[in-house]
Amino acid sequence: MGIYEESDSFDGTIVVLHPASAPHVVNSGGVLEFEEDSSIVLPAQKQLKDAVVSALNDFRDLKKLAAIYVEWRLRIEPAHNVEFPATYVVRLVGAGVTTSEVEGFRAAARFVFRDLLPQSLLGEPEDEHLLSTKEKKFLRTLSRGIAAKFANRSIKQGVMVRFGFEDLSGATVQGVMPALTVEQKALGTVRATGRPLGFDEQKSTVTLWVTPSSSDDDTPELEGRTEILCHDLEFLRVFARAYANRSLVKFQAVSQQDARKQKTVLTLLELAAVAVDPAESFNLQLG
Repeated sequence: MGIYEESDSFDGTIVVLHPASAPHVVNSGGVLEFEEDSSIVLPAQKQLKDAVVSALNDFRDLKKLAAIYVEWRLRIEPAHNVEFPATYVVRLVGAGVTTSEVEGFRAAARFVFRDLLPQSLLGEPEDEHLLSTKEKKFLRTLSRGIAAKFANRSIKQGVMVRFGFEDLSGATVQGVMPALTVEQKALGTVRATGRPLGFDEQKSTVTLWVTPSSSDDDTPELEGRTEILCHDLEFLRVFARAYANRSLVKFQAVSQQDARKQKTVLTLLELAAVAVDPAESFNLQLG
């Protein structure tokens, strides 16, 4: 695989992501040497990049821009005066990309982060007029999905999000992320008890056999085999212990609409183990 030169005739940069604090890096004869792997890309940095790229691709599909694409690159700048030599760059590329389209996608990127970041960090929404009412409605659903994915998570190493290279202030994603608000719960919440069947840490999902559940007026009751998104490592530990001990868990999950897949998804908000009589632990429900 070779290295090729890319044309710099047009800057279609939408979002730039890099660690909030400069890493320890040495420029040794034009070669960058990093102290740790995490100095190059933080886990939260990658997750935020994946979230915004997915959202912007959905936005592109909504606008039916067949000749335009959203791409991302890990950008390395081997210069002595670059504070953040490794950054994620999300761009708009393709034949006929215009400055106004790039500005529209930057407005969309700000919009999808609005439920994750305090409005004060994003600044005044001076570019919201670039988005139609239909586009805002669509992006609001995507924004809620991103907020749900990061809700209550603790991000220890901050990630800087900038909307284009000329955005010198940007917003830092760090600390405990906002909890889901009532508005963001959208379709409602559900409380239930279930027996762990398995989990996938890489995909951030858990699978349970759920007993009949209680829910609010708008959410169907859960029963049987159910897959739920789980983005909290402590929840995964509790779930893994319950799975190993063949015990039950009780949980609360939020039900939301996935705009891209057009289906309802569940995300864990609360999870706790339930003590079970050892004499009954062998009596498993089969699906």
